[in-house]
Amino acid sequence: MKKILFPTDFSENAQNAYVYALHLAKKLHASITTVHSYLPVHVPAEVMHHTVTDLTELHELSEMDNYQQAAQKMHQSAVKEHLENIEVNHQMEQGSMVDVVLQAVVSESPDLIIMGTKGASGLFGKIIGSNTAAIIGSAPVPVLAIPENAQYHPIQKMVLATNFEELQESAIAKAIEYARVLDAELHCVHVNVAHNPFLSERMSKLCSTFMNTPKLSFEVIDASDILIGIDRYIQEKGMDMLVMQTHRRTFFQKIFNTSYTRQMAFHVNIPLLAFK
Repeated sequence: MKKILFPTDFSENAQNAYVYALHLAKKLHASITTVHSYLPVHVPAEVMHHTVTDLTELHELSEMDNYQQAAQKMHQSAVKEHLENIEVNHQMEQGSMVDVVLQAVVSESPDLIIMGTKGASGLFGKIIGSNTAAIIGSAPVPVLAIPENAQYHPIQKMVLATNFEELQESAIAKAIEYARVLDAELHCVHVNVAHNPFLSERMSKLCSTFMNTPKLSFEVIDASDILIGIDRYIQEKGMDMLVMQTHRRTFFQKIFNTSYTRQMAFHVNIPLLAFK
């Protein structure tokens, strides 16, 4: 892994995620390219042309000033973490966050996107944020979403939430690759909401396919709800990262759809790695 793309809006949760990105960059021997997006100033149609030009220039100067201050703050975070030797490049582009990030994916060819999250409407938004959700759904590279309350520590245990209807060996192989790079255990878990006794047998067959893979386990757990089951497993087993595949969106959308979830407690404060 050579390059990490880090979208930032200079918020506190983005700053927290940046610390995470720095540590992973060191672990993965990667550089970081930060990207900040800003929207053009809105000027009423009746405003004179020269005034529009002046307002636009002032807006861009203000954005540039904020950008430079934020870049300095990011550097101070790197120094504080003793990670100032990580190669970091900065970009600022006009446009929406999602559009700018997707353009940067094309121009920079990153191996991974890391970004902070903040609350939005609905459980899905509260967990990963609307911008992050849109980027996960569109980006051709993996996205690591860092919750605003997550504190960095070495990744030792990863859990891959699986669904037999969409589970592919290639997805497990991809997750194994990330676990190997991070030197972490990988737990493949299926939440058996139907309490189907035959699922354990199916999981055992899947396990036999990867029987020679170190630090890999497969498990079927019973729960009345997928989210509750995943959450409980993460809490009880002390997982450090949740991994999900998004090559087909039905499973990913189903468990985070606000019409599907109710007033349940979902306390996950660990990073979510989503890949296609």
